[in-house]
Amino acid sequence: ICPHGWVKYGSRCFRLMRSSLSWIGAEEQCAAEQARLASVQSLGDHKFLQSLLDMAGLSQAWIGAYNFQGTWLWVDTARFYYSNWYSLSSVGSYQCALMNSNVGWSNTICERGYPYICSIELNTC
Repeated sequence: ICPHGWVKYGSRCFRLMRSSLSWIGAEEQCAAEQARLASVQSLGDHKFLQSLLDMAGLSQAWIGAYNFQGTWLWVDTARFYYSNWYSLSSVGSYQCALMNSNVGWSNTICERGYPYICSIELNTC
């Protein structure tokens, strides 16, 4: 069962946070809720999170992908099997991933402020 205000999808609970924070600030706020910035592990995840953005009337939100030494990783350590980039800039300072409500992901400057999506793994025991 998900905490109040969170929405279940698959084996996780998600929550879209409307306040605009930097990527690091967003991850810290998720961590304060025992959560992480959301990883997107399938097309199903992607469409579900886009629907959360749509329902909230928001066009963009941080997700948990970041670039470390040229490799994209998920902050929750999920494997990076699935991706949905519509714009992947080679600009060196664009190290954090943003989900867009009507297209895929883009990478941008981590210090910019955006809403963000947290996720919690449901206990499987």
